[in-house]
This record gives sequence, structure tokens and C-alpha cells, in this order.
Amino acid sequence: MIRAVVVDIGNVLIYENGDRARDFLAKKYGFDAEDFWKYAKKNLSKSYCGKLDAKDFFAGLISELDIKNVSAEDMIDGWLEIRGGTSRVDEVVRETLENLKGKVLLGALTNSTVLNDRVGVRKNCYGLFDFKIISHEVGVSKPEKMIYKIFLEKLKENGVKPDECVFIDDRKENLNAVEEFGIEGILFEDSEQMIRELRELGVSC
Repeated sequence: MIRAVVVDIGNVLIYENGDRARDFLAKKYGFDAEDFWKYAKKNLSKSYCGKLDAKDFFAGLISELDIKNVSAEDMIDGWLEIRGGTSRVDEVVRETLENLKGKVLLGALTNSTVLNDRVGVRKNCYGLFDFKIISHEVGVSKPEKMIYKIFLEKLKENGVKPDECVFIDDRKENLNAVEEFGIEGILFEDSEQMIRELRELGVSC
């Protein structure tokens, strides 16, 4: 019997469009948007793990791309403005989770940066959950095994066994890692498919 439902946040509960924020900054400050992603890929894991804050991330970008007449604070403000305006909640997923509250243990297991957690849409969703594991707070990110060990400890604290839990994520590699510990996984495609697979596991939603 499933007694806990744990979900990823980005692209499951919330659709987040980093491309829009990147393109906005690139156009405003005159750099190549693709160079932004090359830089981000080298540094994102450190940001997810809380080892690189937003100011240092954007200061490094400015230095590496030799961007003129802009500060890290300017970049942060622009990122938050666009990210906040383009992020949206999947209302069907949120309603499903709200209906499950009190019936099962609800958790969030998500990779996020300190900066992204300043976006109101994301912050406001955390209140749905009985517990949350956020990569930048625990110092490790999916799909590293250590974050799943933290996950298992949270389940144990709440009297839930691994095979009584289902984890929903939009990335297969994250599910492969969690399934090694005996936790059921659902690869998120859309809200209808998620609800159907939860019901197949006996979750009333």
C-alpha cells in the first residue's frame, strides 16, 4: 500500500522557463545566449548544491563572457523578473496533491538553487508538503545517491517503508537512482498520466 507520495517540483508541479530569462538577459546585455548555457552547465551542479550563490554565479558569467556595464545584482534582478513572470503551476497536479493531503505523507524532492527559490511561485508551493528536501539546503543534488539516503531517512522518521512510497519525477535518471532503494517511480509526462499511474498503484486521487 502506498503511504507516501513524493514529487519533483520543476516541470512536474511547476513549469519553469529558464530559456526566457536567459534570452532576456542576453538581449539586454549583449551576449550570446548559448554561451550562457555553456557557462551554466559548468556551474549548475555547484549552484544546486548551495556551493555557488547567485551573486558569484553571475559575477563569474560577467567575467567569463566579458560583459560590460552590468553588475551581478542587475543580472539577478532581471532573472527574477522574467523567471517569476513565466513560471506557472500545473493546477491539476496541485489540486491532486491538495486532495491527497492528510491521506498520505506528501513530500518534495527537488534540485533547486537559492535564486530559484526566491521566485514566488516556487516558494508558495512548498507549503503543500509535509516535508521537503531541496538540493541547495542539503548540499547534494539528484541523481547523487546521498540525496536519496536523506530521502530514506525522511521516510523512516515518518514510519514509511521504501516500498510504501512513490516518487514522481520528469527525468528518468532520477527515477533509476531512487528505484535502486525499492521506491516506486513514475516518470512524469503530464497530469492525466500521473493520476492514472497513481490510481494503478492504489492511490485514491
